[in-house]
Parts: sequence; C-alpha cells; structure tokens
Amino acid sequence: MRKIFILLIVLIPFLVSNSQDYKTRSDFSSDESYGEYVKKTLKIGMRVRLNQKDEKTQKGSYGIYYGTNNGNPPCLVAWDKDQGTS
Repeated sequence: MRKIFILLIVLIPFLVSNSQDYKTRSDFSSDESYGEYVKKTLKIGMRVRLNQKDEKTQKGSYGIYYGTNNGNPPCLVAWDKDQGTS
C-alpha cells in the first residue's frame, strides 16, 4: 500500500523565480523508480496533487504533505477539500 500511495502523489512546483521543475511518471521507466524519486524529493510542506482517485479523494485534488508515520496511511496529506480551500 505504501508504494502505491506514493505513486499517486505528483509534486507541484511553486510559482517563484527559483521554482524547480519536478519530474513526472513519464520520465521514469517504472512505477518503482518514480516512487523512489518521489520519496527522495518530497519534503514536509510541499504542495502535491493526486493523480488517481483513491477511496476518499478525487483525482486532481491538491493538498500539503505533512509527513509519514511509516504505517497506515503512509503519507499524511491535508487535502484542500478537507480544509475548505482550493
């Protein structure tokens, strides 16, 4: 489950002069290599987007990554819809 959830997260660059262009799944030969990239790159406070629907959140939803508890769920994200923002 952990690997699958990480793959659902897309890194979103902030619109600032120093913004970094993040790689997408299409830049990698496998889900595993993309998942490793996301795990290495993802930092607390980063904006993320869900690229597949899960049981509670719609595809395309945005949120803020707050860390992991190495359990279930493996990624802690405060989704904008849950916060009443967009």
